[in-house]
Amino acid sequence: MPQFDKTLSISLKPQDPASIAQALQQYRQHLHDGSAFRLEGSLRFNIEFVNEQQQPLSNDDAGGNRNLLVHALSAARAHHTFKYYTEAVLFAAALNFPELLDEIKATAEAMVAFSRSRNDFSDLFLDDYNVFGVEALYMLARQYPELSHYLATFLVPYWDLDSGYTPVELLGKLVEEFGWRRELIHAYLHCDGEQSRRCFFQTAEGDPVNPSLLEHFTEHADDYAWFKAQLLKRLKQTPLLAYADEQTLEETQPILEFFYSLDDWPVEAELEDTELWRDQVKQQLILGHRVEDEALALQDALGVEPKAQVAEAWLMDDRFAPWQQDKTDTGSAQAEQESGKSPGQTQGNCQLPSLEALPFFLLSHTCKQSDFAQLDTAIADRLQAALDKLPTHLGGIAYASYRLGRPECTEAETQALLGWLEQHFLTAYMRVFNRHGGRFNNDNPQHLILKAWLTEAKEQQDADTMAAVAESLLGKDGGKRGSQISQRQAAYWLFFPDDGFQRGLLSLFFLLNSQLPEAHTELQILAQRHWQLLLKLAPMVLISRISQFYANYEGYAAIDDPQTEQSLHQKLLTLGVSEAQLDAHTLLQDRRIARYAPANERFWQRYLERLASFAEGDPEDNSMIGRSHWLAQQKLLDALGYCDETAMLGFIADLKACFPERPLPQQAFELFNLSLQRGLEQKLKPAAAKAVYDKLQAYLQSGEGLENLTPQALKLPVLQGWDPYSDYRGKVGVADFVWLLPTEMGERLALFLSGLGKRGLHWLGCPSVREAYVNHLVAEGHLNMAERWQDEALGHSSIGDVDVSLQLEADKEFWALLWLDRIGVTPQATVYFAMHEGRQPESFIIHLASQQRLPDMSGQLTADERKRLLEIIANHNFLTKENTEPFKQDESSVVRRMLNKLF
Repeated sequence: MPQFDKTLSISLKPQDPASIAQALQQYRQHLHDGSAFRLEGSLRFNIEFVNEQQQPLSNDDAGGNRNLLVHALSAARAHHTFKYYTEAVLFAAALNFPELLDEIKATAEAMVAFSRSRNDFSDLFLDDYNVFGVEALYMLARQYPELSHYLATFLVPYWDLDSGYTPVELLGKLVEEFGWRRELIHAYLHCDGEQSRRCFFQTAEGDPVNPSLLEHFTEHADDYAWFKAQLLKRLKQTPLLAYADEQTLEETQPILEFFYSLDDWPVEAELEDTELWRDQVKQQLILGHRVEDEALALQDALGVEPKAQVAEAWLMDDRFAPWQQDKTDTGSAQAEQESGKSPGQTQGNCQLPSLEALPFFLLSHTCKQSDFAQLDTAIADRLQAALDKLPTHLGGIAYASYRLGRPECTEAETQALLGWLEQHFLTAYMRVFNRHGGRFNNDNPQHLILKAWLTEAKEQQDADTMAAVAESLLGKDGGKRGSQISQRQAAYWLFFPDDGFQRGLLSLFFLLNSQLPEAHTELQILAQRHWQLLLKLAPMVLISRISQFYANYEGYAAIDDPQTEQSLHQKLLTLGVSEAQLDAHTLLQDRRIARYAPANERFWQRYLERLASFAEGDPEDNSMIGRSHWLAQQKLLDALGYCDETAMLGFIADLKACFPERPLPQQAFELFNLSLQRGLEQKLKPAAAKAVYDKLQAYLQSGEGLENLTPQALKLPVLQGWDPYSDYRGKVGVADFVWLLPTEMGERLALFLSGLGKRGLHWLGCPSVREAYVNHLVAEGHLNMAERWQDEALGHSSIGDVDVSLQLEADKEFWALLWLDRIGVTPQATVYFAMHEGRQPESFIIHLASQQRLPDMSGQLTADERKRLLEIIANHNFLTKENTEPFKQDESSVVRRMLNKLF
C-alpha cells in the first residue's frame, strides 16, 4: 500500500561484494542516527534497497541464496510475503560472500542495538504486518548457527506475541533444524523475553515442537554446567532488558527468569497465575537440586544481585523526540486544488470544512454546538450547493434539522431543507434502527405494525404499546450482558455503536423544535413518534445525548451557561420529558462534574443544595408543602432507577455520609438485592443461585449461619474466589454495598465475602471502596462535602498526580483493612490482601506485628512476599519470638537465609 512505500533508498550492485559492503555500511549509519525510520504514530522502517536501475531488489538478486531467501520469507511472514523485503534480499546477497561476514555481523549488531534501545515491537514495523530485520537475522542464523544469538537478542521483551508470533517461532525452527547444540543454548541465554524463550521449544500458543531445554539438560548434564557458567558470564557483561514500569523492574529476577522458561514445569498452578506458578517452580528439582537453591548459588557466585536495565527510549520524556519535526499546512491548499477539491474557508485560526469534507466532518463521534456553528459559517451563502454534497447518513440529517431551526434560515432555504429531509430522513433513520436494533420480522404482526407506525403518518397506534414492541427488538438479551443503561432498561444496542445515536436524537430534537409549514407536518409527525418511542425506552440516554450537544466540558453533559441550560430544559419538558427525569439527570451530572477541577463551582454548590433538600423530606409531614416535597422526592428516586446504577448508588452514599440519621431509601435495598441475584446467577446454576441467595439474605438479617455459607459447606467450590463486583461499567456489584447497608448487615456481608478463599478481599480494589473511605471522612467530620471537591487528594486533581493518587489508595486500603480486622476478618485474609495486592502494606503489617498477631502465611503468600513481610517487621523493630516463629520452618531457602541474616 502507498502509505508503506519507502522514501529512503540505498543502491547497490547485488553481485558485487564491494558494493554490498558499502550498502551495509550506509545501512548501519541510518540505524545509528535513526534515519532508517520515519514517525507515523509509532516508527516505521523507511529504507528500500535498489539496484543500479533504481528498481527494488528482487528474489533473483539473492543469487545462490535465492532458496534461502524464499524459505526465510515464508517462515517469518504470515502476511504479504513479497512486499517490502529488499532488506532481506540484501542480506541473502551478502551471505554469498564469506569475506563480508564481518560487515554482516556489524550490521546485525546495529539492528540488535536499535531494537534493544526501543524495546517495543511497534517501533520495528515496515508495513501493517511485518517488522524489519527478522528475515535477515534468521538467514544469518541458518547459515551460521553460532550467530543465532543476534536473532534471539533482537526479539526484545516488549514483543506482542499475539500479533507478532511468527517471527518469535523462528527460534523453534532453529532448534528443530540444529538441535539443542550449545550455539542455540547461547542464543537462549541472550533472549530477554521470558515468553519468547519458550518458543525455542513450543509455539506461541503453548503447543510443543521440540524437547524443552530442561529435558535436554536431563540427558546432557555437562550442557547444564556450561549453561550456568554462560549465564553468569552473560549477566556480568549485559544486564537483562526489562520493562520500564517501576514495579516490574523492581520485581524482575534475572537469574530465576532464565530458569522459569526452561520448561512448562509440572506444577499445580496455572501459568496465568504468574506469582504462584513461579513460587511453585522454585521448589522444583533440576538435576537433583531445587531451582531456588541453584539460583541462589549463581547469585552468590556473581557476588551481587544482578540488575535489570530499561531501554533508552523508555527513559526519555518523549520517546519519539528524535523523529519529531515541525509540520506546516503550507501545501494543503495547493494539494486540494491539484486534486480538484475546493479548499475550505478560513475563519481566524480555524480551518473550515470544504463541501467535499462534509461527510467526514459530520461523522464526529460526539457532535457539539460549536461544530454545527462552524459548519454554518462554512456554507453560509451556498446552502443549495451544500445540499448536493451533504451526506445522507444521520450526521447530515442532524445538521439539516439544525439548520432548519436557525433564525437566519430563509424561506427558500427552508423549502430546500425540507425537501431534502423528506427524501432522506426515514431512510437514514431506519437504516440505523435496523442495523443496531435487529431487523423487523415480517412474520410478526406486531413488528409490522411498529414499522408502519414509524414510517407512515396515517398509522395510528398507542406509543406505550409500540415501545413494548420496540423493546423486544432492541433488548436482544434483556440487558443481562453488556453495559446496561440502568437497572430498569436493557442494554439497547442502538445506543452503543458510533456516537451512541446522538445524531439520531439530535435530528428529532431539532425537527420537533422547528415550526414546519402545514404541508410538511407528516415529517414532524414521524419525528415525534420516533422521539416518543426513544423517550419511553431510554429517557436518561436521550436527555444526556441532547445535553452533550450544548455542553461546555469535553466528555460531560454539563452546560455552564444557566440561561442555555434553562432554555434546553424548557424545550425538553415541552417534548414530553418529565420534571423528575430532568431533575435526576441534572443531579447526577452535577455530582459527576463536581470533581472536575476546571468546572464551575456552581455545579457542586447546586449538588450540595440538592442533597440538603432531599434530606429534609419527611414521610410523616402531611402539610401541603411537606407532602408535595416528599412526593417529588419519590418521583426523583423513581427516575434515578433509569440512570446509571453506579451514579445512583453514589448519590445515595453521599446522602448517607452527610445525613447519617436519615434511613436509606428503599431503592438502595432493591438495588442490592438485584446485584446479589445477578452476581450469583452469573456464577451458579439457577437452583443453586436461588438457594445461596436465600441463605445469605437470612444470614444478613439474623447474623446466624455464616459457617454454612463457605464454599466448602455449600459444596460449591466455584464460589471460591468469586469476584463480587460487576463486570460492566454502569452496573453495581455486591461489594459496592459493604459500607452502604446498615452497619450490622454491612459487617456480615464483609465477613461472608472474606470467607470465599484467599482472594476473598480482592474486591477492596473496587472504586466504591475509595468512595466509602471519602464518605467515612465526611461522616466522621474530618472533611465536609464542599471541601471534598477541591481537596488535592480526594478531588479530580489526584488523577493527574500519581504520587497523590497512590497515597490515597494506600490510605484507603489501610482504613479498610483496619475496619475488616475490627469486625473479625481473619489476619490470614487481611495480610494476604495487604501483601499480595496492597499498595503500601507496611502500616497494616506493623499494626498486627505490634500486637504479636502475625499469622503463618506459608500457605498463602509466595516466597518473595514472605521475604518482604519479614523485611517489614525487621525494619520496624518487631522481630519478636511470636512474630518470627512462622518463618523458622519456611520451605523457602531465601526466607530462611533472610531470617538467619537478621539474627
